[in-house]
Amino acid sequence: MTLVNVRWADGYLEAFECSQVRQDGEILWMRLTNGKNRTVPLKGVRWFSTDPESHEYKKDDVDIAV
Repeated sequence: MTLVNVRWADGYLEAFECSQVRQDGEILWMRLTNGKNRTVPLKGVRWFSTDPESHEYKKDDVDIAV
């Protein structure tokens, strides 16, 4: 399981539990642990990370979007 944190352009921070993650140019593609796919257009994102840092959501801290 990979935890992906996405900081949107408006400042909103969202976290996803993923089984697969791929980046292709302008799109971040994720297969969520519930089996659904999620695509994120990178032009609407400030940054994304797969390594939690002190200011990012961690799995035990919040309800994760799945």
